[in-house]
Amino acid sequence: MIDIASSTPNYKLAIQNVGIKNLDYSVMIPNQGKGIANFNMTIGLNADKRGTHMSRFIEVLQQQDWEMNIKSLFEMHNIIEHKFDSKISSISAAFTLLIEKSAPISGIKSLSDYKINYISEQLNDVNKYFIKIEIPVTTLCPCSKSISKYGAHSQRTKISVCIEVNDDLNLTSLIRSMEKCGSSELYSLLKREDEKFVTETAYDNPKFVEDSVREAANTLQEMDKIKTFSVIVESLESIHNHSAIAKICSAGFTNPEFV
Repeated sequence: MIDIASSTPNYKLAIQNVGIKNLDYSVMIPNQGKGIANFNMTIGLNADKRGTHMSRFIEVLQQQDWEMNIKSLFEMHNIIEHKFDSKISSISAAFTLLIEKSAPISGIKSLSDYKINYISEQLNDVNKYFIKIEIPVTTLCPCSKSISKYGAHSQRTKISVCIEVNDDLNLTSLIRSMEKCGSSELYSLLKREDEKFVTETAYDNPKFVEDSVREAANTLQEMDKIKTFSVIVESLESIHNHSAIAKICSAGFTNPEFV
């Protein structure tokens, strides 16, 4: 059959990224089993090719039960390079990681969810790997506490981390270390004695977004497997209709953008 995609385009311009976006597909999630990841996959297209062969991206995912790790991304890039004859490719795989946590006093167990996104880029056999993680915590305002006779305003806060790595690292351990950068952790299930503990813990540990982002950055700097990083702390203010935000990037960090 005629291969229209391989014909000559009207305008001979190279395309940096072309592929598929927002595809849900079955994967193996570490320490969790089968789950769903949302994929974006692209290649670089030469100026003399009119189009790419979109079905081949699905063939890559269908080839095996991919586990969400750096090794799998490396293998995917090699397969894509062979299938598309392209030295440029990008992969994004976003999924939800569930971690079992025990309530601080009652010990009752429940699952907490964390948004994870593996992003990898290949250019002329040079690969870069990034992991994005969103960690929710509680923060309590030091200023509000210091000036108020009763209580202080607190709110849910997001710690968004993007790390550049060469190999896998323990995601649960990383998440646990980032949760310590808030005023208190979050839990899906709390009894009254737990709620009392969490509330009082946050009150005794007030933090600005500036405090949290510095603590998080310092923690990331001390992790050997992390090459570069960015960390953003966004406080969803309970007394304002806007957020407070702070960001720190390590030297050499380049933000991985995706189509």
